[in-house]
Amino acid sequence: QKLFSCHVCSNSFSTKGSLKVHMRLHTGAKPFKCPHCDLRFRTSGRRKTHIQWERPFQCTVCEKAFNQKSALQVHMKKHTGERPYKCDYCAMGFTQKSNMKLH
Repeated sequence: QKLFSCHVCSNSFSTKGSLKVHMRLHTGAKPFKCPHCDLRFRTSGRRKTHIQWERPFQCTVCEKAFNQKSALQVHMKKHTGERPYKCDYCAMGFTQKSNMKLH
C-alpha cells in the first residue's frame, strides 16, 4: 500500500522516508558530503559506496592509492623502511603490530 505521493510527479511511496529521498531528485538536494572530497550525494548509502570504492589517499612515492588514511600510513613504512614493532626474542622488525604477533 502506497500512502505517500509526490506532489511534483505523482509517484507514490510506502514510507515517508522514501518520499523524502525521492523529493531530492526534484530539488537537487544532496545532503551527504564525502569526508574525503567535495562530492555530495542524495543518500547516505550512495555516499558509503563512494567512500568504499574511492581511494583519496595517494602515496607520494609510488602513487598507490588507499581508501583509508591509516592504510596509507602503513604503506608508507615500506618506503621509509620503518619497522617500529620488534620481536622480543629475535629483534626482527615489523611495520604492523599484528604481523609481529603472528611471527
